[in-house]
Amino acid sequence: MSLTVEERFWSKVEKRGPDECWPWTGYKGEFQITRKNNNRIRVRPCRFMWELSFGVLKDEDKLTVNCGNLKCINPNHLKIIEIGKADCHPNKPHFCRGMCKSCYTKNL
Repeated sequence: MSLTVEERFWSKVEKRGPDECWPWTGYKGEFQITRKNNNRIRVRPCRFMWELSFGVLKDEDKLTVNCGNLKCINPNHLKIIEIGKADCHPNKPHFCRGMCKSCYTKNL
């Protein structure tokens, strides 16, 4: 019997305590899922976690982690950011990948 999408996903998450980081242990940056119409798509693990935990995101929504660990997908550490409106992580310059207000305005 094959695993469900959720079972495959959770097999690649090192789940810890609710306030700790949950590192993604799967392929860097992508998780492949098959939608109902049999279209296979790749999604970022943090996006899949958000949708499992809180519901569907809009296409233009971007996520970041407030813990500073890029491999973390703990839903308690994820937050939606508006491009050009969020503050950069204080201990990690350019952690925002160019989406914070100071980095974004420099690139306009």
